[in-house]
Amino acid sequence: MMLQGAYAATKKQTYSALVAEGEAYLRDEQYAQGIENYKKAIDIIPEQSIAHLELAGAYIQSELYGLAEEQYLEVLRLDRKSFDANFLLGSLYLKLGRNSDAMEYFQKALTIKSDIKLYKQIAVCAKNEGDIELSIAMCKRVISAQQDYDVLLDLGNLYQYQRKEIEAEESFSQAIKLDQNRSEAYFYIGILYLENGDFTRAENILKIVAEKTPEDALVHFFLANIFFQQNNIPSAKSELRLAKSLSKSKMLSLYTDKFSDFLSRQ
Repeated sequence: MMLQGAYAATKKQTYSALVAEGEAYLRDEQYAQGIENYKKAIDIIPEQSIAHLELAGAYIQSELYGLAEEQYLEVLRLDRKSFDANFLLGSLYLKLGRNSDAMEYFQKALTIKSDIKLYKQIAVCAKNEGDIELSIAMCKRVISAQQDYDVLLDLGNLYQYQRKEIEAEESFSQAIKLDQNRSEAYFYIGILYLENGDFTRAENILKIVAEKTPEDALVHFFLANIFFQQNNIPSAKSELRLAKSLSKSKMLSLYTDKFSDFLSRQ
């Protein structure tokens, strides 16, 4: 019995050492060596989930998604109530655009435990599937647990999609209070004002964005639109020239050229 106990302890120590070495290899981006270590660990103790999950992660980093899926399914075969396997398999399916499959595993994970990162993934998945109400509900769950700038942006955009301007502005304003150095929330409020025809407020907000991110071509494009609506053609042309010079997008450059041609005929 003592020999068996010592052997079991040695197996566990070897297993743990192989997993630790695999993690070190992955940190150094030596994926092949990391994968080999995890496989050796699995050979020693196949029923342990850690090496399977780590191996799946290594496969994902190597873009071997089918092999990663196999590892997650193997963990679920061993333990169908594994939160990590359900959550990570759902996240893999979400990454691959398999939204229905992703939601199935996220829902299974949700029956096991509540988790902020799970709420975030369900919000994204629900939005992709067109279930805006569920996406909003998940965003609100996250925010009720902790203030999150990016989730507040997502929530504001969802409200804006529903044409709930007051709620959208409130979400973007909360994001600004959370981090005044970032520009995205200012930008979205500016676009919200622009869509509502409040050109003066839209101009004031987007000028703040332009100060924070002067290299953002899209901001200058929208400022040109605002100046055009205000019949300030010289300023509109000036902003379009900036947008054209800064643009890194073929689509934005195309729209900038079309807008410029239109203004030249005014």
